[in-house]
Amino acid sequence: MKKIVYLLPAICLATLAMSSMSAHADTLNLAPYVGQTVSMTVEPYASGENNGSFYVGLTQANFSQNGSPLGSLEAFCDDFNHEITVPATYNVTVQAVAGNTTREQEAYYGMLFGSTPSGNTALDTDIQELIWNFSSPGQYALNTEMTTLQTQMLANYQSVNYSGSFYLNAGDGGQSFMTTDPSPVPEPASFALLGTGILGLAGAARRKYFQA
Repeated sequence: MKKIVYLLPAICLATLAMSSMSAHADTLNLAPYVGQTVSMTVEPYASGENNGSFYVGLTQANFSQNGSPLGSLEAFCDDFNHEITVPATYNVTVQAVAGNTTREQEAYYGMLFGSTPSGNTALDTDIQELIWNFSSPGQYALNTEMTTLQTQMLANYQSVNYSGSFYLNAGDGGQSFMTTDPSPVPEPASFALLGTGILGLAGAARRKYFQA
């Protein structure tokens, strides 16, 4: 997310919001809104997961249209080139992911986050940085774990159903996000071993703020 002051407390939603997160993934079907503009409020990252500079992984996004609440979903940032300060509310255009190769590849990675924040900062950092490399090519060099994830994605993304994945295009009016249905991509057992090479990264912020 856009610049979130590093000295702020570990950000986060209240315990009540945390306890209800598991429901957010299925509270809203965005398919009827494809091509339409909706209002999106991006909440602070309840997990506090970060790569040392920016928040990574899932956060809650609340949607409304013409002042009427639509529901909430877990979403992830796929836009490295724009910044926001959370909580932030702005308009986005809902776009289908299916049929767009780049978006499908991003969504495949996003599905690996699961349906709620995992707490696995090392793995989520690898996934998030791979996603950010689409909007900012070469921003993050690939470590061994990221290379493994990339190889897996390229071998499998074309066989996944993206009907439950949507791109939330903010243009230059905010930061674009994506929502996915993680069920098509089961978590490989080997994922437990990924990301171990950067476990200490989260404690060494390179900047004075975090960004999604």
